[in-house]
Amino acid sequence: MAGGVLLSEVVEKSAQYDSEFAFPHASSFEELAAQQGVAPVSGFESLIGHPSPEDESADEFSATLHAWRRE
Repeated sequence: MAGGVLLSEVVEKSAQYDSEFAFPHASSFEELAAQQGVAPVSGFESLIGHPSPEDESADEFSATLHAWRRE
C-alpha cells in the first residue's frame, strides 16, 4: 500500500513498545497495601476529621484552608 501503514506493522510496533515499557512485576492491590503499610479503615468516624469551631467566620475558614494547602 503506497504511503500507508500496514496493520501488521502497527501491531508489531505496538508489541515492541509494550515489551519495552511493561512493568517487570505488577503487584496486586493487597501487595501494594502491605508494602506501604496501609490498613483498612477501622470505622466511618475516622474519615470525618475534626470539626471546625462553630464560631469560625467564613474568612477564618478560608484562611485556614489556604494554610492547609500550603503545608
